[in-house]
Amino acid sequence: MHEFSICESIFSALEKEYNTLHPRPKVNTVQLVIGEMHQVIEENLRAAWEVVTMDTPFQKSILTITWKPVILFCNDCKKEMPKRGLMFVCAHCSSRNIEIKEGRELYIENMGVDKDE
Repeated sequence: MHEFSICESIFSALEKEYNTLHPRPKVNTVQLVIGEMHQVIEENLRAAWEVVTMDTPFQKSILTITWKPVILFCNDCKKEMPKRGLMFVCAHCSSRNIEIKEGRELYIENMGVDKDE
């Protein structure tokens, strides 16, 4: 379950930023962008987030996730397409001379905090 290590890395980055805030507010949401190439299972990620954030200011924060599909570009026919199936093959000309244009993302988009605290 690599989702646990992903959550630990996300938490570590967020905690560093959080510790620069004064006063330290309650964290309500954490917005992530995750590409499908990471093969993250959402249920596992959310369960890992609950464990990693237990007894921290991030406890009970809500993860919102924007999923990015795998988008391929064919270097032969110059067309862009979503990946379908298991193979990395152009849907238009069947070439294997393709590049992955999107779907590798994994980053923190935003950390939502209470402004009153």
